[in-house]
Amino acid sequence: MSTSSFQEPPDHLDSSERGPQSNGNNHLITRAELQLLRDPLREAQETLDAIQSGEVDAVVVTGKAGSQIYTLTSAEEPYRVFVEQMQEGALTVSRDGLILYSNRKFAEFLGLVLERVIGSDAGTHFGDEIWQSIVTGLDKRSVVKKEALLEVRNDGVLPVMVTASRLEMVDQQVVCLVVTDLSEQKEKSELTIAKEVAEAANNSKDAFLAALSHELRTPLTPALMGACLLERDTDLSDKSRYLVTMIRRNVELETRLIDDLLDLTRITQGKIELRTKATDVHTVLREAIDICRPDVDDRGQHLHLSLDAANTRVMGDPVRLQQIFWNLIRNASKFSGRHQSITVQSRNTSDGR
Repeated sequence: MSTSSFQEPPDHLDSSERGPQSNGNNHLITRAELQLLRDPLREAQETLDAIQSGEVDAVVVTGKAGSQIYTLTSAEEPYRVFVEQMQEGALTVSRDGLILYSNRKFAEFLGLVLERVIGSDAGTHFGDEIWQSIVTGLDKRSVVKKEALLEVRNDGVLPVMVTASRLEMVDQQVVCLVVTDLSEQKEKSELTIAKEVAEAANNSKDAFLAALSHELRTPLTPALMGACLLERDTDLSDKSRYLVTMIRRNVELETRLIDDLLDLTRITQGKIELRTKATDVHTVLREAIDICRPDVDDRGQHLHLSLDAANTRVMGDPVRLQQIFWNLIRNASKFSGRHQSITVQSRNTSDGR
């Protein structure tokens, strides 16, 4: 690049040096205007001299608008700003672990002020074992990636991914590190694992309950068949026949309840099937009372029925209705004192329901 020297004019110009006086076509240069020209010209000359002597690296771009000079300082500035504003930690570390440079994000990871990070030992933050593995790995390849637990002041540890690469300087070799926070990814991964474990446990539970359902129903089948055969025996007394009928009904009810209670998939999805049909409420109520009668008698309680409803037929699931009546009567007996009375009433409302 060729340059030309700029000779500053003298501070004082007499009338003979100023040239012709203004006559409409010429303009006199005042000292203030001359000073405004001096400063940028001096700066340009100094820059050209520095570039020519090799003191400053620069790129000269020539275009339609002329030539534009970009010095090293102006070219590096965007990258400096980028490194400071990036959401990852950035470090320059000597081979022996001395932190020569750190951006503010890495200091935030540690919970320290920047001044305490620069000049500290990388091994104290990453652990000596991790740091040594990074240095050893860089002896074999150009880039090393390691997961590490960053020591954070007062907050325990922070899971991070460290990407390290070598940078050959004129007088030494340094290591450049980019540190990425993995805490959010770790949380998502843990949630995914927990979900998979829960799903596996739920599947195992469903398989177990399905097997259990089969095993529970198996002994009920012959009991139900035996009760049905006994009901046909003409030699049974009325009381025995009544008891056998009650046994048969309750075995059937137990079989239905096992099917429903063990089908947890439908229960959790709110899809329990109701088998509705025309049902006599008083009949279902008396069957529930028969089931609860032994507990009531054992407590010496008196169960009074006042079934005054004339319209007793509803569209409903008799098994579910019997469950409801059974629970109500059993709770009434359980929470009432001995020898007290329990009354069950039914009636129709004014609209006949």
